[in-house]
Amino acid sequence: MYKRKCEIQTERFTVKFILRIISFCMILLLSFTYSCSVSSAAASGGTGYNSGSLEHEPVILPPQGQENPLKDLQGVGLLIEIPEDLERAGIDANAIRRDVEFDLRMSGLRILTEEQLQLTEGQPLFSVNILNVTLGNYEQFIVNVEVGLYEQAILLRRDMMQRRSGIVDGLTWFTQDIDFYDQFRLYTDLRQRVKELVGLFVAEYKAARR
Repeated sequence: MYKRKCEIQTERFTVKFILRIISFCMILLLSFTYSCSVSSAAASGGTGYNSGSLEHEPVILPPQGQENPLKDLQGVGLLIEIPEDLERAGIDANAIRRDVEFDLRMSGLRILTEEQLQLTEGQPLFSVNILNVTLGNYEQFIVNVEVGLYEQAILLRRDMMQRRSGIVDGLTWFTQDIDFYDQFRLYTDLRQRVKELVGLFVAEYKAARR
């Protein structure tokens, strides 16, 4: 039992690590784009990027047309991850956690304790992970917000006898958004963006319950 728990935790870490590598590469690319924009703007007398100037569409998994994996979901564990430098810049992690908890509870989901999560089939974990690159002297931020649901799943490529040992921890729902934020509106804009992304999940969950 302990060995299986360690394997599942390792698999969950691997999935999140791969996502973070991808997200970090995207943030670095945006940071380079921002630097080029600022240099170009300075040369032409402009000001460069402002908060929220990126055009973007949130990425959502699973693709449309597939069976909704949120059907029959009753409760989730909750994990909120926010970098220390964003907290120093004024982001209140507790306020964001309260927002997420409130929206999930209002949708009909229970928020599970760590003990309850371990006893729940599939161990569904709702995660809000925020990554960022700070530009200048805390004047601009490139922030990547990832919202996802991690659950245990069975590999169908295993035969019936081996499927029980083929349990992996993977994403059953995911959305992501990357944008620029100004220091003066960082807290309000980022808090609102998290609520919007969680709202996408809530909408999918309510649709699955109909």
